[in-house]
Amino acid sequence: MKLFILANPDAGSQEAEKVMRFIADSYPNLLIIPFFTRKKDDEFGKVQEILRQFQSHQDKLLILGGDGTLSKVLTFLPPNIPFAYYPTGSGNDFARSLKITNLNQIIDSLLVDSVKEIYVLKSNLGIVVNSLDIGYTAQIVAYSEHSYLKKILNKIKLGKLTYMCFGVLSLFKKAQFSLNLVVDGQEMLLTDLFFLSLANNTYFGGGIVIWPDSTAYKSEIDLIWFKGGHLIHRVRALLDVVLNRHRQSRYLHHLSCQEVNIQMSETSFLQLDGELTQANHVYLTCHKRFIYV
Repeated sequence: MKLFILANPDAGSQEAEKVMRFIADSYPNLLIIPFFTRKKDDEFGKVQEILRQFQSHQDKLLILGGDGTLSKVLTFLPPNIPFAYYPTGSGNDFARSLKITNLNQIIDSLLVDSVKEIYVLKSNLGIVVNSLDIGYTAQIVAYSEHSYLKKILNKIKLGKLTYMCFGVLSLFKKAQFSLNLVVDGQEMLLTDLFFLSLANNTYFGGGIVIWPDSTAYKSEIDLIWFKGGHLIHRVRALLDVVLNRHRQSRYLHHLSCQEVNIQMSETSFLQLDGELTQANHVYLTCHKRFIYV
């Protein structure tokens, strides 16, 4: 059996190569074929290289990187090919939600073909494994994307503190927005928003709960939002999220659905699995994938 490993060596604390060496030393009978991303958005090229050699009836694929790496790889990987994933990023919310912590267990699952069915979100912007956010959290990512603070904290394995620092800063910027949505065929207008998240996984931002019941094991999209209002209202809404008081909150709103179509009046920043992008239109549906766990 050939084990193809697609790794982002620059993700998080930059441990992908160390993990790969551990696998090679611990499983000498595995024929490991490594592929490293060498630049931003290199995942498409690496997936194409792998597919030219990959024999789905006998070969296996392992992805090493952060949530952004995973979502980009799955965007280009055919859905019928199962994948294994081990986190080496800074947030690692997908792995946290699915309780992926033991590398040996992941490799053993590959060897015995232990596959589970999960759901991700398929969008016009690519695959989403945790959440696609508009407003507050997108602003946090915009601040941190080119921050030297994030690079420093990643090196000492405290990368998620970056989001906490910029989260406080962004809270004081009252950047309200409005959206036209079609949710399972029903039109909605949301006005004066400060934050909107579309999720199918429990966590974002390095371990903060998006919605308690949200999970990749359900074919369901969770929408969570709160409005701008006064600073104290934004602080209370955020505290309700951080302290896991979602259902008791006066400020948080939630609904579940199967598909969402969002139209924005202008091109806006969005956060997609820790990566910053821009769009004026977003369409999401649930999408089945298969993972070794």
